[in-house]
Amino acid sequence: MDPCSLVEICIKGLSGFDAETQAADARLQEVLDSNPHLDEVGETFVIEVFSGCVRFHSLLAVTIENFYLDEGQRMLRKDSILYRIFAYLALFRLNDLGFRNFESFVLKQDTLKMHLFLKYLFDTPKLQSWLKGKWCNIYDQQFVEESILPNILNNMDESTKLISQLNDKLQNKAGPKKESVFTEPKPFNLTKV
Repeated sequence: MDPCSLVEICIKGLSGFDAETQAADARLQEVLDSNPHLDEVGETFVIEVFSGCVRFHSLLAVTIENFYLDEGQRMLRKDSILYRIFAYLALFRLNDLGFRNFESFVLKQDTLKMHLFLKYLFDTPKLQSWLKGKWCNIYDQQFVEESILPNILNNMDESTKLISQLNDKLQNKAGPKKESVFTEPKPFNLTKV
């Protein structure tokens, strides 16, 4: 299943979930039952993302709220679940998912939304100070330093390239041009039998 569809299924599942009135397992089962076309890999992805977003709700909520404080004038609140999903993938599953797979999920989304969010999330000074401090108010500092930050910091080079690629796309800059290979014409030999 394509990355965009998987993210949409996760968005629909999380948007209809209220932890006060419904058990996470029951909501997850509803989501899976309403998407019988999911293959085993897709189902595992939906389970992991839904469960992770529920489990780490506090940390993800702080992250997204701070993103809206920085970029709120340009971004819609209705997209907060999309940002929560990508924050979860970047903070907790980036090494498991692999950066190439993460990149394919990002490139299937709206370019402006992903550019601004990834630029915020992969901002090293912000990560090392402000966000880390907020996260340490929720979780143990050792957990933050050993389990969350390495996912982001170990992929900083690739993320910089991806953010640059998204920026170029927003600026309508062409990517690197491939050198064209032209066919060499050969003269016809009409007299040969």
